[in-house]
Amino acid sequence: MKRFQFRLQKVLDVRALVLQDAKRAMARSLGELDALEVARELCRVQLRQAEEAIAQRLAEGQWEPRFLLALHGDLNRTDKAHQCAEAAHASGTLKVERAREELLKRRTEAESLEVLRRRAEESWEENMRRLDMADMDELASVRHMRRRLEEKTPC
Repeated sequence: MKRFQFRLQKVLDVRALVLQDAKRAMARSLGELDALEVARELCRVQLRQAEEAIAQRLAEGQWEPRFLLALHGDLNRTDKAHQCAEAAHASGTLKVERAREELLKRRTEAESLEVLRRRAEESWEENMRRLDMADMDELASVRHMRRRLEEKTPC
């Protein structure tokens, strides 16, 4: 009996490779997003510390302009860094969503081809069973005819 060969096997193989690439891109995007979340949290901590430093100086009664200007500048720089980290995190989140959508699309394509392959293989197996049954029927018919001929002809 010959082996089953799927006509679209090369396409299925390529889809599997594309799916693997999409999985890697998703993992890479998630890793980048994790790094951005760490950076964002660090900026939040620095912003909180800068705000607390200003509040502490004011509570201690240090109203000197040079201290307040320095702390205000530090607070502004930290706030800008925090805003940049928030924007980068939002961009990273969008990138992850796009990678997730791409992964789902590629997975659906691969699964649809796999379903086609399974159906084609089932059809092939059914066809092979029919051919085997036809061969068996032919063999049985030949044997039956041989026996009838032997019964009719005296030796």
